[in-house]
Amino acid sequence: RAADPSLPNMVPRAQWAQYQPNTSGMKPDSTKGQFRLITLHHTGSESTPEEVEALQRGHESTAHYLERAVNAGLHGREPEHYGFDDVGYNFLVALDGTIYEGRSLQYEGAHVSNKVVGNKNPGNIGIAFLGDYSSNPLSGAQIKSADALITRLNNFYGIPSRNPTGDYIHTHAEFDPARHSELAGASDQIERLRRRIYARQP
Repeated sequence: RAADPSLPNMVPRAQWAQYQPNTSGMKPDSTKGQFRLITLHHTGSESTPEEVEALQRGHESTAHYLERAVNAGLHGREPEHYGFDDVGYNFLVALDGTIYEGRSLQYEGAHVSNKVVGNKNPGNIGIAFLGDYSSNPLSGAQIKSADALITRLNNFYGIPSRNPTGDYIHTHAEFDPARHSELAGASDQIERLRRRIYARQP
């Protein structure tokens, strides 16, 4: 079952998504709700859920691709190639704190996987902050919404109970060193968020 989208500032996927997911190509191995991890991301140059979906579903414009290619070249790497069956994240959080429902929790996400780290997507809920926070902090509204969302997911799925160490909220950079700049500008905020959520657990 999917998370109950009852938070007042959550926009259901059907109200914003431009494309239907290709569920035939998605792995339904999260239907039991055996979630063990939550991974936090930022979306970089994409600041709206529609832009993220267009990029990840293979519908980005030529101009946008060229912009990504130039930016990647400045960092000595190739631009990423997508073509996902649906947006890779389960939730996206806008600057004003609005939460957009992304890929259904009934299906494995597509947000932490490559040849270096392997596939970390099973049992892993992906939450992405819309925008680039390599050097800038998150807004107070984003932190507040992330806190409420993670608390809701914990209450619904019992994520902390599947983590004996108690450490289950991670950033993409913690899995993949190549992502060292992702959310770097918000590192202190995220650490405080983690501590606050962990402190509320029984």
